[in-house]
Amino acid sequence: MQASEIIELAAIVALHGAEIVHTPGPAPEGAIQEYWAASKCRLNRWASVLKRFSPTPAPLSGRRRQPGPAVFRAVLEEMVSAEILTRVWAALMQMYDRYHEADQMAPVAHSIFSSHMEARTRMLSLLLTASGIDTATRSELNELRCQADRWADVLIGSLAEGQGASEYAVDPERASNFAEDQSSREQGRTEPIVRRLMLSGLKSTFQNRLRSTCPSADLNAEIAASVLSFFPPKLMVDSRVTESLWLFRLRHAERRLLTLVDQLLAEPVG
Repeated sequence: MQASEIIELAAIVALHGAEIVHTPGPAPEGAIQEYWAASKCRLNRWASVLKRFSPTPAPLSGRRRQPGPAVFRAVLEEMVSAEILTRVWAALMQMYDRYHEADQMAPVAHSIFSSHMEARTRMLSLLLTASGIDTATRSELNELRCQADRWADVLIGSLAEGQGASEYAVDPERASNFAEDQSSREQGRTEPIVRRLMLSGLKSTFQNRLRSTCPSADLNAEIAASVLSFFPPKLMVDSRVTESLWLFRLRHAERRLLTLVDQLLAEPVG
C-alpha cells in the first residue's frame, strides 16, 4: 500500500467517521490488536532506517554505510503520509469508545499516536541535520510535511461529533476553525459535494509530491485492513473506496477465514 492510498483512506475515514462510530454491535474481533502489531512493526522499521542517518557516528564494530537520500525521502514520505491516518484514527477511536461506552479501542490507537509523534520528532531533527541531503530536497520535503500537517487538521476538523478530537490535530485551533466551517456547510445541505471537492483537493495536493515507493507497503496494507474491518458493508459502497482498498479488505477477510479453518481442523474430534 502506497502513500497516496494511505492518505485517501484517512480522508474516507474522516468523511464517514459518524457511520463508523455508530455501527452497531461489537468491534471487529482482533482488529485493534492487528492495528497495534502492524503499526509497531512499521515504527521499528522507521527507527532502524533513521538511526543510520544519525550525525552521531556509530561504533566501528556496528558501523554500516549510510543509505542514500532516496531512502531518506522514501521513509519521510511514508511517515508523513501515515501520520495523517494515525491522527485521524486515534481521534475516531476516541469517539468510537465514547459512543459505545467502552475503553478498548482508544487506548491502543492513542499509544500508536504517541509513538508516531516520537518518530516524527526524530524525523524532523534529521531533516535538518542528516548528511547527504541537499538544501533543495530538505525544503521540498519540509513543504510536503507542512501540507500533510494542514490536511491532517482539515480531516480532524471534518470528523462528525469531533468533540475532543482536536488533541490529535497538529494545530488544534486550525482544526476547530475548519470544524466550524464544516458545520455551516452541512446546514446548507451541500455535504456530498463538499466531500467530493475535499477528496479532489487532497489528491491534487499530493499527486506530484509523493515520488517514492513505500518501504513498508506490506505493513501499510495490514494497517489498512484492520481499519477497513470497522467499515460496515454499505459504507464500502457508499464511500466509493478504490479497488485497491477493496482488495485489502477482501484479503484480510480471507486470511481471518483461513485462520479460523485451521483452528477448527486442529481441534480434536469427538
